[in-house]
Amino acid sequence: MAQFIYPAVGAKELATLVKAGLANATVHLLKAPPPTIDDATILATLTADEADVDGYAAATVAAWIGPYQDPDGGSSIRSGELDFNYVPVPLVATNSIAGFWVQTAGGVLVCIVIFDEPVTLGVTNVLLPLTVVLNYGRTG
Repeated sequence: MAQFIYPAVGAKELATLVKAGLANATVHLLKAPPPTIDDATILATLTADEADVDGYAAATVAAWIGPYQDPDGGSSIRSGELDFNYVPVPLVATNSIAGFWVQTAGGVLVCIVIFDEPVTLGVTNVLLPLTVVLNYGRTG
């Protein structure tokens, strides 16, 4: 098989294009246990299992940070910290969070991340801070 490498300038260009396309994208939390996830997963499958813990709302990323040369290779953009927390009054729902997904402002599913271990939201003072990093051109 041929080796395919993105030079730094190409990786940065890809990240720049994606950054523009993801303006006002949203990040959504996924309840545990997650549905079966593969390359055929559709948005409706995820929205059926979207978090509904008290105080939850999907986070909008108005503008991504970067692109920057990633220390692990390639070029990355990041969301900045997104804080999801539990609002205990009144108690209606708690969730075990399996991961998250990113979708464009137009509703196109971009990526899905499943955590190694679920995080429980539904306990006072529990915060789930997320920073989404999307990398382009990493070769390793």
